[in-house]
Amino acid sequence: MRYFRFHDEKARRLLPLYIVTTGFAHPQERRYRPGGADMHHILFVEDGEGIFEADGKRLAVGAGSAVFIKKLLPSLYESSGKDF
Repeated sequence: MRYFRFHDEKARRLLPLYIVTTGFAHPQERRYRPGGADMHHILFVEDGEGIFEADGKRLAVGAGSAVFIKKLLPSLYESSGKDF
């Protein structure tokens, strides 16, 4: 079995999909990325409610929701007062 070091850019390019972080459980602070992020993101809302904005659209997201954010897509997400 071959192992990859995720911080190694060459090795990372060999993988079709990999997880960088997982498992955060906290009220989400406001996260605004005017130039987008350098990689795709998948956000999953386990509990609470939040707001997600991209492409001129504003969506309320709640428990059980997931959001896929394409890399380089300007976006904003934050808690709407309850855990997100």
